[in-house]
Amino acid sequence: MSRVRQFEIGASLFMILVCAIFIYESLGLPPGSFEPLGSAPVPQATAGLIILLCVIVIVSAIRGRAEAAEAEQDEAPDDRVSALLLAAGTLLYVVFLQYRWVGFGTLTAIYLFGIISALERFRPKAMIGAAVVGLVFGYGIQYLFTQVFVVDLPAS
Repeated sequence: MSRVRQFEIGASLFMILVCAIFIYESLGLPPGSFEPLGSAPVPQATAGLIILLCVIVIVSAIRGRAEAAEAEQDEAPDDRVSALLLAAGTLLYVVFLQYRWVGFGTLTAIYLFGIISALERFRPKAMIGAAVVGLVFGYGIQYLFTQVFVVDLPAS
C-alpha cells in the first residue's frame, strides 16, 4: 500500500477518533433552554457525518482509487510531517476553545486557514482561497449557530 493511501487511512482513523470523543462528550450536554432538542444533536450529527466521510475515504484508499494522489507523491514532502501538523493544529484548536482564549469565529477562521494552507503545501494561490474559506466559514458558522440556531458556542 502506498504512503499516500496509508496517510489517508491514518488521518481518517484519527478524525474518527476525534469525532467519537466529540460524540461521547456531547452526551453529557444539558438540555436546551430555547429548543426541545438541546445543543447535543448538532455536534453529534456533525461528528457522525465526518465519521461517515472518513469511512468513505478509508474504503476508497483500500480499494486503490488514489492513483492521482500517487502521481503527486513524488513531489510531496514527508506525509508524517503533514499528519503531525494536522494533529497539532487540531489539538491546539480544541485547547484554545476549552480555555476560551480566543473567540469561536476568530479561532475557527485561523484554524481553517492554517489547516487548508498546510494541506495545500502553503502555495500562495491556495492560501488566498484558504483565507476566504476560513473567514467565511469561521464567522459564518458562528453567526449561524448563535443567531439562527441559538446555540451557545465555546469561547463566543
